[in-house]
Amino acid sequence: MTISHELHHQRRKAVDRPFSRQSISRVESVIHSELKTVEDKLLAVKDTNRAVRLDHAFAAVAGDVIGQIACGKSPQLVEGAGFSPEWQVLWCCSDGCISSTNKY
Repeated sequence: MTISHELHHQRRKAVDRPFSRQSISRVESVIHSELKTVEDKLLAVKDTNRAVRLDHAFAAVAGDVIGQIACGKSPQLVEGAGFSPEWQVLWCCSDGCISSTNKY
């Protein structure tokens, strides 16, 4: 069963502005900045034999980007030690999500 044209139009209208070309272009620089910080941190530990949790890194990037978009200010999770691993606990539920305690 397909949805009606009117319902589709209402739903589409709700997400048109955040996903417009202009909105994406505005966010693109934020994403690039966060990923540059991740790259710098990874290069800093490249020859140290230290393990880096990339799930923590990308969760921190997501949190910083979302914080910048939603609140106008990044919580700077990427800059935190180990990419602020405590951040994952805030958005993970107890079942069916990725967290530092789940086995992959």
